[in-house]
Amino acid sequence: MREFAPKNGFLVLPRFPTPFAWSTGIPNRYEFLPAKKPRGGTWGSLRMPMRKMVFPSRIMPIPSHIVDFIARTAYSCHMLNIRLITSIFILALYSCQSQEEGKKIISQIPESGTLKSREVGLANAALMPYKIVVSADKAVILDQGKENLFKVYTLPDFSFLYTFGDIGEGPDEFQFVNGNSLKIHGEQLVVLSGTQLIKIKLHAEKASREEQHTLISDTGGPINGLHLVNDSVYVADIGEAKPGAPEHRLVHLGRNEELVRFGEYPDQASGINRDQGNLFRNFGKRTVANPKDGRMAAFYLYHNQIRLYGGDGELLQEIEVESSSKSASDEEMWIYRADPFASSERIYVLYIGMPKKEVEENFQTFRPHLEVWDWEGNLLDRFRLDQPITTFTYAEEFKKLYGISFFKEDVLFEYDLK
Repeated sequence: MREFAPKNGFLVLPRFPTPFAWSTGIPNRYEFLPAKKPRGGTWGSLRMPMRKMVFPSRIMPIPSHIVDFIARTAYSCHMLNIRLITSIFILALYSCQSQEEGKKIISQIPESGTLKSREVGLANAALMPYKIVVSADKAVILDQGKENLFKVYTLPDFSFLYTFGDIGEGPDEFQFVNGNSLKIHGEQLVVLSGTQLIKIKLHAEKASREEQHTLISDTGGPINGLHLVNDSVYVADIGEAKPGAPEHRLVHLGRNEELVRFGEYPDQASGINRDQGNLFRNFGKRTVANPKDGRMAAFYLYHNQIRLYGGDGELLQEIEVESSSKSASDEEMWIYRADPFASSERIYVLYIGMPKKEVEENFQTFRPHLEVWDWEGNLLDRFRLDQPITTFTYAEEFKKLYGISFFKEDVLFEYDLK
């Protein structure tokens, strides 16, 4: 525990922040407590000077029994204050233990009920739907095939428009499409293919490539976890994971220049009976950015935790969510959160809360939750979804969530969040 030395005759002790102050990063205020005992005549361990009361007509010494009474009273009050402050200090210290040196622990999970969907039929539907994204007036569904990768529909009625994109080596083909990095940015569809970032304009009748950037890779291989923060900066995972080393990097897109590395892998994957050397897999995550101010949120797939960062990579908050559910086997890798979507005010994310194997074996009864977070690290809602949603997006203009399921073809599920 840190010791606080006297300063100008006073002992400086930190006042523990309120949960609001803790979550918003407001600096701690300070309490000042006397560090010295007053000097003078003695009363037990308290020294008390002899005083005189001054009246207009004469000087009257205070009787000794009154001095004793004053001294006893002062000493009692002094000790009472010490005991009170000490009790408050100990109570605050005890109550802050749940923070674990800066980590916010969430143990109260809101039960917000079940969201009911409206089923929407899709023409030319994806055979293996992997990801859905939306712009102001269009929706794009990524199909995990080799031809016609992208299905484009109108919003909000999901009338079919066209398909485009094939896997191949040609000038208008994609070597590979990273579905986790697929995003609508402004009026462009952002596609990551290997080390190529491609910006595509979605027209009424066709799609056309407008920009293409060759990205720098820290490993020489594909780039993982890429998310476009703004027009010129993206965040990506660091592929070469090492204990205690950074997890993310911010890169300037135009200059192809790494700006900063941030985050930190744990020194040891304590408490997890898995391959200790594969930190990248064990601490896989999905990162999103606030479209207004660039703050970032990393949701871990296999750990019940979230990290919030500033636009410069500074760690703002680390959050751990307590769970009563435990894996029946230490070898099972549980999935907690996946596929987050961020607006300027809220973050929406799927909460799975079970092993991947269990999802695959019980897909007919699989029903994930939708969690709603704010950017201060507060879990606002946790809804049960009435369908086996495996990916989703949110249209702010219509206040609707659109979900699709790997287990159900030809349909889309619409949830009204108004």
